[in-house]
Amino acid sequence: NTAIGREAGCFQADGTTALTTANNSVYLGRDTRGTQSDSNSVVIGYQAIGLGANTTVIGTSATTSAKVWGAVTAAGTLTADAYILSSSGIQAKTASYTLVAADNGKVITMSVATANTLTVPASLDVGFNCTIIQIGAGQTTITASGTTLNSVSAFLKISAQHGSASIISYASNVYNVAGSLSA
Repeated sequence: NTAIGREAGCFQADGTTALTTANNSVYLGRDTRGTQSDSNSVVIGYQAIGLGANTTVIGTSATTSAKVWGAVTAAGTLTADAYILSSSGIQAKTASYTLVAADNGKVITMSVATANTLTVPASLDVGFNCTIIQIGAGQTTITASGTTLNSVSAFLKISAQHGSASIISYASNVYNVAGSLSA
């Protein structure tokens, strides 16, 4: 084990029971704590508490911000307690549009005065998801191109101006469409 900081890696989560069986772990920061089953655990930050073997904890519930410079790659599942959408996540369209892979996780606004279509092509990965908002008066119809679109009552038109729909791929070329939809 490697421990840097006053009482780093000395105690279990309760702060009083000695940590005696951890191995191959890193504790960085004052009062960082682990669990008896720690192996290959990394715990960083003042009073940060480890989650057990083969985990990494950075900070505590008091941590309000973290910044990573450069690309972040998640090899497993990435989970967040909150999702913050920035202005770069909103794509404004003024004519019919076909989704592309870069639209994943984005909000697409359809600001079109006349009837228009949003096409869901076969080239998107499983897990693709986006939200469509009909900003303009022209009704947006969601259409398939080599894909299957499933929705309640097979409705695929956004019902009115300011209505929205979510599109989520849950199997290869199969999507669920849900929201303010009409026939």
